[in-house]
Amino acid sequence: MVDKLNVSQYRELLKKESILKEQNKFLFDKPDYLELLSYQATVYRQISFRRRNEYCSLIKKYLNTTIPPHKFRARFLEMIKQDDEKAEKILQDFKQFSSFSIDGNLDRFSSLFGRIFNKCLQAFEFGPKNYGYGISKDESRNSIEKTYFQIQNYLNEE
Repeated sequence: MVDKLNVSQYRELLKKESILKEQNKFLFDKPDYLELLSYQATVYRQISFRRRNEYCSLIKKYLNTTIPPHKFRARFLEMIKQDDEKAEKILQDFKQFSSFSIDGNLDRFSSLFGRIFNKCLQAFEFGPKNYGYGISKDESRNSIEKTYFQIQNYLNEE
């Protein structure tokens, strides 16, 4: 199932946000804030979902030790950065936004994808496990491997 986003509602939310900013007020104090965030998060998640095969290929290379952990994390986070930049462009261009479609199977993938992102970010930010921070290589790898198999099962069900 594929859904379209409500462009007119998104525009209205952006207008409200803009007006409040001019008044030195913030939308996050208003009920509409969560709705605006929901639109934005959905676009970000869908961009990554569209590249799911690339992400899975990268993860598989890491798990097969074709690429070392530091290169995997760097490439994974770079791909996310690229996705974020693409999402920002779509969110700023109403023409692109109006033709943007959302896959109905997005939620499960996004949840699993987020786990791998968090492990990569944790390892990247804090490095090896020292003084209670960071994550060990084995812990990171085991977590990513477990989540990768869940993603594969999910994608096979599609």
